[in-house]
Formats: sequence, C-alpha cells, structure tokens
Amino acid sequence: MGGAAGITGSLCTYPLDLVKTTMQMQTKGVSEAVYKNSWECFTGILKKNGPRGLYRGLGAQLVGIAPEKALKLTINDTLRSIFTDKKTGEIKIWQEAVSGAAAGFTQVIVTNPYELVKVRLQTQKVAEGHQRKSAMMIINELGPRGLFTGAGACLLRDVPFSIVYFTLYGNLKRIPQKDENGRLSAPQLFLCGVSAGAVSAATVTPCDVVKTRLQAQTATPVKQYTGIVNCFSTIVQKEGMPALFKGTVPRVMIIAPLFGITLMTYEVLQGFFA
Repeated sequence: MGGAAGITGSLCTYPLDLVKTTMQMQTKGVSEAVYKNSWECFTGILKKNGPRGLYRGLGAQLVGIAPEKALKLTINDTLRSIFTDKKTGEIKIWQEAVSGAAAGFTQVIVTNPYELVKVRLQTQKVAEGHQRKSAMMIINELGPRGLFTGAGACLLRDVPFSIVYFTLYGNLKRIPQKDENGRLSAPQLFLCGVSAGAVSAATVTPCDVVKTRLQAQTATPVKQYTGIVNCFSTIVQKEGMPALFKGTVPRVMIIAPLFGITLMTYEVLQGFFA
C-alpha cells in the first residue's frame, strides 16, 4: 500500500521536483544561473527540452519511491501502534515524534541511493556529440559506497521532516468530523496531508539544499564542499542566508501535494483491506 501510494504521488508531482533541483543547483556568479524564479525555470526547461524534459530522472524516482514509502509508512504505523494506549486510543506527542524520527532514519537506506542517481540525472550537462548517461551508468560509476554520498545530509533533512510531518499530520486528523465508521473522507485526508507537508517542507529546506549540492558534486572532479558543515558555511558566506532557502516554493509545491496524495491513497487503501 505504501509503495502504490508513493508512486501515485510521485507521478503527479515530478516536474516540480525537477524545477526544485534545478533552482537549488544555481550558484551566484555562474553564467548558467539563468532562471530568476520557479515559473521561469519550468517554462525554460519545457522550451529547451520539451515535455519529456520535465520527467528527466523519473525512472530512478519510481524505482526508489515504492520501497522508500513502503518502509517509511510501515515503520511509522508500526511504532505508533505500539505506543498507542489500547484502552484510550491516545498517543503522546513525544511518541509520535519518536515514530516519525525512526521512519525518517530508516528511509535513508533507500532514499539516498535513488535521490543521488535522480539528482545526477537531472543536473548532468551533456556536451555536443556526447550521449546522456543512463541511471545504470551512473550507478556503476558511483559503486556501492558512492551511492551513499551525502547520506548525512539526507538524515539531517529526513529525520526532522518526518518528526514534524507525522506529528502534525496525526494531530490535524483529529480536527475534522469523522463519518459513522470513525473515518475521514479522502478530501479530508488530502487536506491534512497537504497542510502537514507544506509546513514540514518549508522547515527543512536548508537541509535539502545542502543535500542536493553535496550529491550533485559527485559528478565533478573538483569538490566544492568537503562536508555538511562546510557546505552550509560556504553557501552562507558566498551566497547569503537566502540561498539556503532556494527552491522553497517548488519544494513546498512538491511535498505538500505529494504527501497529501500519498497519505490519502495509503489510508484509502487501508480502508479496503481493513
């Protein structure tokens, strides 16, 4: 159920993810930094590469999103079930946070490799007369160890995101009126998922920028950043604090509907199998 939900959400939001990555990779003073905002980036990619260009790297996303969402949602649900008081049905906020943190931590096992390949596919520059690298070519170049480049930054982003998201989502679901079976409707679930996703995505955008920069530089012989702390400080010194929030708008536009669609699909499927 988690895998099917993840694929559904990803298919709906992937072009925005490409825009987000492209915006985050633009650095001050570089001639290639040509997009002033997300809309200009979207139309620029569409004009240059056509509709197919908006889905560059989608294969890596779909291969990774199914096991990632399956693992993340299962871990969170399992721990929430363990922590929930069987008599009252109540769960404490710190227990919700721990469940989310565990889900975010374990998902990196799957997330980091596929996001690394996806970022490389999205940002690679192809010289005239040269062939664009496939996902398998990039995987072979990186090797098993290389696939976990930037895993620390991934953890720095995914653990706090999952803490904020699942805690907020669980509490937002208590607000709407439920039906006679004690369940929320699909639109209600979608709205709760979107709201929690928007807040969580905006909160951890700086960590996502650092993760993207660290993963993308694996394609270059000269490393601009030596690690997470160095990447943070270098971005702030050279580009200013606002650079840490590059791609916030497309990131929120991706994560909010992605998790809204994913959690709605997941819980609707649970209703069929329950």
